[in-house]
Amino acid sequence: MSCDTINEIFDNNKAKRRIAMAEKGYCVKCKSMKEMQNEQKVTMKNKRLAVKGKCPDCGTGMYKILGKK
Repeated sequence: MSCDTINEIFDNNKAKRRIAMAEKGYCVKCKSMKEMQNEQKVTMKNKRLAVKGKCPDCGTGMYKILGKK
């Protein structure tokens, strides 16, 4: 295998891992970190990226603010 092929395989595996992992956020009502359900990437008014979802236990809305890019 060439070096380029190995790098492509590695990059694909990293991308799959990012997609497969659920975002974790803090549920204020449960007071603990949980994996979000029905998560969606959103852009807030100040152009920051965030992930919006629901707590799997109580159904409360959860937000996780991401970086600027």
